[in-house]
Amino acid sequence: MSGRHAPPADARLAASLLLLRDRDDGQPGLEVLMLRRAERGDDMRSGAAVFPGGVLDPRDREAHAHSIGPSDDEASRWLGLAEGGLDYLVAAVRESFEEVGLLLAQGDAGGVDPAALKPWRDRLQSGAASMAEFCRAEGLRLDLRDLAYHSHWLTPPGLPQRFDTRFFAAPAPAGQVAEADLGEAVELMWLTPAQALDPARELKLLPVTRRTLQELSRFRRAHAAHEAALERQHIALTMPHRPALKKQEQQQ
Repeated sequence: MSGRHAPPADARLAASLLLLRDRDDGQPGLEVLMLRRAERGDDMRSGAAVFPGGVLDPRDREAHAHSIGPSDDEASRWLGLAEGGLDYLVAAVRESFEEVGLLLAQGDAGGVDPAALKPWRDRLQSGAASMAEFCRAEGLRLDLRDLAYHSHWLTPPGLPQRFDTRFFAAPAPAGQVAEADLGEAVELMWLTPAQALDPARELKLLPVTRRTLQELSRFRRAHAAHEAALERQHIALTMPHRPALKKQEQQQ
């Protein structure tokens, strides 16, 4: 869907997941799951309201064999990579489970109960276990079929931390209840884009988060937003300019 991309050597590879659902009050509109990051002095994203996500684990590749959906070749073509595209989809699902407790997967008997699998969240987050080990032990297959490639963002050079991040969108898994890990995520919020963008809420929003919410605000239903992401073609790399980042910081 995009040209061949060579990630900068100083940028960490990352994946993020937009989990979408319709409003639960019967009103038209969609909600997206956001989390408030823990306050940390050495992190530019400290206290920010973001979507679940994080950096790739080299062991995410081992979970290819425990997934349903696109092959690595197919995912790599979507992302404009020579190989390893499926790693990003696996990472997006893993980070969602670690941070907010929602798991896109199937068990031997069909659905899964993330609450019963809660001890694995800490093990995955600490690196004590890999996603492949988790899947083998619990008889799980990661369900990547509904992940739609949404956008590609790169932190500009010159900042202490750079991330080369792929964003995906998927319907929130039915019957599952989000729960913050209270480590990376200290608070969870199901918000409409308008609610998240409302200055009165005083959320700290990074440029990528603000832009994504603005794009989602065009849709009245989660299904429509997801379908639009599935149909996206030629996803271009977006890299904010540092002056824009500075202005964003001053607005917080």
